[in-house]
Amino acid sequence: MSYKRNQRVLNGGLEEVLMQCREAAENALHTTAPRVRALRDVLAEYRRTVQEIGAGAVKSESESVRVTAERFAGKLEEVKGVLFRLTDEASKELNSSIQALRKNKGFVTIALFGQTRAGKSTTLEALIGGDGANIGTGGQHFTTQIEEYFWPPDQKMLRIVDTPGIEGLEGEELAAQAQGYVEIADHIFFLIEDDKVRSGELEELANIRSMGKGTTILLNMKKNDEDLIEDLIEDRDFLFHDLFDDSKIADHAQRIADYLEQNHGISKPTILPFHARAAWLATQLDYKSHAEDLHELSRIDSVQQQIKDFVETKALGARIESPRQATRSHVVSIKANLRIFAGQFRHAKIQTDKQCKALKEAVKNAAWKARSRLSEMKMPFQRADDRILSLVDGLIVDQGGGKKLRFEWNKILKSSGVEDAHQKFVEDTEKFFTEELNEQVHRLKFDAMFDPYLGEAQSEFKKVDDYHKNKKYRRAGRAGVKVAGGFAGGALMTWAVGNFWNPTGWLAGVGAVVLFGAGAFAGGKAAGEVADEWSKSNQKTLRKHRNDIVNKLKTGLWAQYKQTNDACFDELSQFELKLLKDIQEPLRQISHAQKQLWRAAVNGLETLDRLEDDLELDVVAKFAELVVPEIASGDIELVRAVRWEGHYTKLLVAPTRPLNNVLGRCIGRGGERVKKLKDLLGGEHVAWVEAGVDFRTQIGQALSPAQIEVLDIEITSADEPISVVVSSSQIKSAIGPYGANVKMAERLLQANRIDIKQLEKK
Repeated sequence: MSYKRNQRVLNGGLEEVLMQCREAAENALHTTAPRVRALRDVLAEYRRTVQEIGAGAVKSESESVRVTAERFAGKLEEVKGVLFRLTDEASKELNSSIQALRKNKGFVTIALFGQTRAGKSTTLEALIGGDGANIGTGGQHFTTQIEEYFWPPDQKMLRIVDTPGIEGLEGEELAAQAQGYVEIADHIFFLIEDDKVRSGELEELANIRSMGKGTTILLNMKKNDEDLIEDLIEDRDFLFHDLFDDSKIADHAQRIADYLEQNHGISKPTILPFHARAAWLATQLDYKSHAEDLHELSRIDSVQQQIKDFVETKALGARIESPRQATRSHVVSIKANLRIFAGQFRHAKIQTDKQCKALKEAVKNAAWKARSRLSEMKMPFQRADDRILSLVDGLIVDQGGGKKLRFEWNKILKSSGVEDAHQKFVEDTEKFFTEELNEQVHRLKFDAMFDPYLGEAQSEFKKVDDYHKNKKYRRAGRAGVKVAGGFAGGALMTWAVGNFWNPTGWLAGVGAVVLFGAGAFAGGKAAGEVADEWSKSNQKTLRKHRNDIVNKLKTGLWAQYKQTNDACFDELSQFELKLLKDIQEPLRQISHAQKQLWRAAVNGLETLDRLEDDLELDVVAKFAELVVPEIASGDIELVRAVRWEGHYTKLLVAPTRPLNNVLGRCIGRGGERVKKLKDLLGGEHVAWVEAGVDFRTQIGQALSPAQIEVLDIEITSADEPISVVVSSSQIKSAIGPYGANVKMAERLLQANRIDIKQLEKK
C-alpha cells in the first residue's frame, strides 16, 4: 500500500476532527489549570505542615534524657528532609508533565511501543511507505532515537511516534524517553511478537493501561521467519492456514486478558494480528508485482482502520482527558505515597505508646520487687538483735570495758549484714530495674538503631531518584518512592526507644547515683552512737547498767532499721517517679511528632481524594456536555458522576426546568448519545440515572449497565444497609466484578451500603 493511499484514508473527513482535537487540547489545558494549581497547593501545604513539626523541648536534670531528646530532634529533621525531597520530586514531575502536554498540545499522537525488535520501526515504515532505513536487522537494538512522522506531513496534526525498546537494552535514557511519550500519547500501539509474550511486556502494558491510555495490541505474527515472505507470495492459503492461526491468536488474547484482569483489574484491549514486514514490502518497488497480495495478506488494513476509527471517535476525548488524566495520575501516585506515610507514622505512634506503656510497667514491676526486698532488710537487724545479750554479758564476764563494747558491737553490725543493708538494697534495686527494662527492650525489640534505617531510607530514595531521572519514566513507578517513605516512617519507630534505653549508661549514670548518691543514710549511725555513749565506761558501770545498755542497743538498732527502711522506701518512690518522667517525657515528644506526621499525611490524603473526585467529574462533565446539548445548555444538571476507569461510568442527572423524558435525551435516539459518550470514555459502560424518580427506580438504573429489575427493596433506617432483591440470573451483574458495580451505585446515590440479595424460592 503506498503512502498516498494511506494519506487518502486518513484525510477522508479527518482533518476537521484533528482541528477540533487541537482546540480541545488547548481548552482542556486551560480548564485543568486550577486543578493543577490545587495539586501544587496540596504539596506546598504538606511541606509547610511537615516543616512546622518539631520534637519539642524536654526538661530534665538527666543528661542522658537530654541527649536522647536532642538526638531524636536531629533524626526527625533527617526524616523531614526525606519527605521534603519526595514532595519536591513530585512537584517537579508534575511541572514536567504539564510542560510536555503544553508543548505537544497541537498533535494527536499515536505511539508505537514495545520491546526491542518487536517490529515497531517496520510497522511505521509500512504505514508511511518508507524506504526501510529505520528498520533493524534483528541482530542489534536499532532504534536509538525517537522518530516522529506526521500524517499528512505538511499539516502536522496527526503524529506517529516510533520509540526505543521499553526494556532499556538501548540505554536507560532512551527507555526513559520512550516512557515519557506514553504520557503525552493519545493512543498506544503496543507491539508484541506472537511467539514471545513475555511477563515484562504484560507488566509494561498494565502500567500503560493503568494510566488510562487507550491501547491497541498489534500482534506481529511470525516476525522472525526469514522464509515467510516467499511462502506468502507462492501460497496465499499458507497465510490463512498457518500464519493467522485463530486458536493461537485466541490463546494469546486470553493470556493477556487474564493477566490484566487478575493482576490489575484492567479490561482486555483490542488485539490486531498482522505481519509488519509483509506490509512494508508491499510498499516497495522490488515487490510491486506482489504488492496487492502482500498488502492484503499482511492485514495492515486493520491497523490502518484502527487509526482512522480512533481519530474519528476517540481522539477528541483523549485530547480533552489528557491533562486531567496526567494530573490525576500524579494525584494517585502522591496518594499512594501519603497512604504509606500515614500508615507508617500511625503505626510508629502506636508502637511508641506501646513502648512507653511497657517501660512504665517495667519500672513499676522493678519498684515492686525492690519494695518487697524491704521486708528482707529486717533479717540482718534481727540477727544483730539476737546477739546483743550475749555481747553485753560476755563483756561483763570478761571484765571488758566500753571500748571493747564498741569494737565488738561494730563487728556484729558488720557480720550480721546491718552495715551493708543499705548498699545491698541499692545493688538489688539496680539489678531489678536493669533486668525488667532489659526484658522489655528484648521483648519489644528496641535494640534496632535509627541510623541504619535512615541510611537505608536515604539509599532507597536515591534509587527512586535515579529511577525517575535515568530509567523508566512511568506513572506506576512513582509509587516506588513509597519504599523510602516506608523506611523513613519505620525509622522513627525503631529508633524511638532503641537508642533511648542504655542500661549501663542510663541506669548506672542516672539511676543509682541520682537515687542513692555515694553516702549512707542518717539512720546508719543510730546503733554506733549507742556504743559510743558507753565507750568510756568500766566493768562496774557496765554491770550496773546492763539492762539499760541492752535496751539502748536494741532501741538504737531498730531505730537504724526504721530510718534505713523509710529512707529506702521514700527514695525508691522518688526514683520511680523520676524514672517514669524521664521515660515519658521524651517518648511523649516522639509520639506527638509521629502523630503530627500521621495527621499531615491524612489531611493531604483527604484533600487529594476531593481533588481526584473533582478531576473525575470534570472529565465526565465535559464529555457529557459534548454529547448531550441539554447538559451543555443547562437544561439538565449533572448532579454527580462516578467512574471506574476502563470499566464503568455512572451519571446522576436532574432537569433544571420541566422536561419530558430526561433519560431519553441523555441516551439519544437509538442510543446514539450513549454510544458517543462511551467512545469518548474509551469504551466504558455508561449508565444514566435520573434523580427525580422514585428510589427503587434509581437503584435499578444505578446498577446498570445490565438491565437490573429490582424485585424488592427494604430500607429500615438511615444507618442500616439497603436490601435490594434481584433475580438469581441478575445477581452477578448487579454486584459486578470485585463488587465494583454495587459500590459505584452506593457512591452515585450517596446511599448507605447496598446489599444485593437473591430472590428466595418459595
